[in-house]
Amino acid sequence: DVGPAKQRRRSTAAPMAVRCTVLLTDAQYATFRTFFDTTLAAGSVAFDWVDFFSGSTVSYRFVHPQPWACSAVRPM
Repeated sequence: DVGPAKQRRRSTAAPMAVRCTVLLTDAQYATFRTFFDTTLAAGSVAFDWVDFFSGSTVSYRFVHPQPWACSAVRPM
C-alpha cells in the first residue's frame, strides 16, 4: 500500500486566474491590439501590470488564444 503520489508546487509563486472587464475607446482598443499582437507576440509573452488586490506590480499573461470579447456600447 503505497498510496497516492505526493504533489508540490514548482515554486512559491502560485498562478491565479484573473478575469477583468476593461472599457476602451476605439483608439484605446487599437492601442491594445498593437500591444497584444506586437509586444506580446499574440499573447505568448508575459507583461507587468498592477495587481488588482495588492497594488504592487506583478507579471500577467494571457492563457487563451483570444482572451477578450468585444461588445459595443452606444448611447441611445
